[in-house]
Amino acid sequence: MERIKIDWLHVADLGVAPEFLGNLAWHLVSGKKIPGRNQEDRVAHVFADIQAFYAENNTQSRLPKL
Repeated sequence: MERIKIDWLHVADLGVAPEFLGNLAWHLVSGKKIPGRNQEDRVAHVFADIQAFYAENNTQSRLPKL
């Protein structure tokens, strides 16, 4: 077991970062910090912002839906 090392960058990239971003998105949407009449409208607004970011940075959309 002395040869097995945890790759902390990989752990953070696949474990901590998605958890943080998911909680941040939930906080923004459920806390009504994003414009929209209801939760569905607010999620659609966040998704549109993500798609706009991809378009501005010449990146193909990686999220077909949110």
